[in-house]
Amino acid sequence: MPSRRTSLALLAAAAVVAAGVLLGQACRRDGAAAPLPVDDAPAHIARAAGLPASAAVAAAVSLTGTDLLEAVRTVDRFCKLVSGDRRRAACRSLATPRVWPRSQLRTLRGLRLRSARLVAVPDVRTVVVRTRVNVHARAGCRLRDGINILFFTLGRVGTTTGGWLISAVSTRP
Repeated sequence: MPSRRTSLALLAAAAVVAAGVLLGQACRRDGAAAPLPVDDAPAHIARAAGLPASAAVAAAVSLTGTDLLEAVRTVDRFCKLVSGDRRRAACRSLATPRVWPRSQLRTLRGLRLRSARLVAVPDVRTVVVRTRVNVHARAGCRLRDGINILFFTLGRVGTTTGGWLISAVSTRP
């Protein structure tokens, strides 16, 4: 069960996404252009994926706040499973074993989600979440002890319905 602080952060994120969707619909109804993203990260990731910059904004509008909230919950559940020494269960949240091999997960004593922010939505099947995590590392871990910034790329299981799986984890977008 998520902590109260995590639950409130997730609800706030869902409210912001819902407000953005309503604002985008109002702008299009009035004939104005769609609102620009707050930072250039969605457009940057869309360009890196070979998509036009407007695809990131259009895909964000087509996903519901519940979908995005579930993606963040997947990352939170993964962190809790790693911290609870349940690495085999944590690996079930990964799309393939190569995303984060279990041997590398063993070098972590704890992984606690501090905050999460939606960075990009290249299409309706992919979401990139920027997270601040508190890491407790053993010797040989690539991450340093303390607060780290990780980017989790999540993909849909199936076409546009179904759960989320973590398809990539990196320290850069």
